[in-house]
Amino acid sequence: VFSHRYNIKFDLIGVLNTDSLISTPDFKTEERLFYQIEKLLDFHPKNMLIQTYNPENKAILTASEGGYKAFYDKDLETRRSFSYPPYSQLVKLTFRHKSRDKASYEARVLGGRLKMAMAQMKLDQKVKLIDSHPSFVEKERGLFVYNIVLKALPELEDIREILKFVPSNWSIDVDPRSII
Repeated sequence: VFSHRYNIKFDLIGVLNTDSLISTPDFKTEERLFYQIEKLLDFHPKNMLIQTYNPENKAILTASEGGYKAFYDKDLETRRSFSYPPYSQLVKLTFRHKSRDKASYEARVLGGRLKMAMAQMKLDQKVKLIDSHPSFVEKERGLFVYNIVLKALPELEDIREILKFVPSNWSIDVDPRSII
């Protein structure tokens, strides 16, 4: 529906179970919800119903009030307090393996290696490591997926110093679209 402009008039648009949209543990979930509500409002419905247990959610409130600027300001404030982009650079390291134990082990080993390297290089104040964890969708195409997320603060000039310690069988995603 969002990819085309239809010249259709709607009396009512309903968004069901918005809580499931914002329950994913990613820093962009509210931005995605705001975008979807805004796109639905582009159809100029007479009424819009949003089903939620959290009517005070900033994305829902600012979208319903038509406040791009208000949402942007609140979202930036939240990102600043948690050091999310644009106030940091994220790097997602991903390991996939057919064995859950092997994937978990490799993630723990790399996490420990990165922590030691950051301490030796005195970068532990400039880079935060979010410990290894299974991906939000733990298994993809028969492989178990484990992630490590690095959050580099602006003081760090080059994240590549740390990424040298990542083995070649890991995938490295700098500035990922999602951290889950």
